[in-house]
Amino acid sequence: MSSLANEPAFPFFNDENLYPGITKREYFAAMAMQGLISAGKENFIINGNKMNLDTSSFYIADAMIAESEKNVLT
Repeated sequence: MSSLANEPAFPFFNDENLYPGITKREYFAAMAMQGLISAGKENFIINGNKMNLDTSSFYIADAMIAESEKNVLT
């Protein structure tokens, strides 16, 4: 897993303490899951693979992160 995936999505400081909150990967997966739930299905076919809701959410999150890293490195 990349370092970008493990960066905090919404870090905040409080009295000089850093609270990292959730990771970018977890945030992207949560947003993907929200969209998939709104589709009203429990199983999805992604790139020819049958996936359940949580697996497909993290697959989408990982794809988003991989694409972001390509744009950062170029």
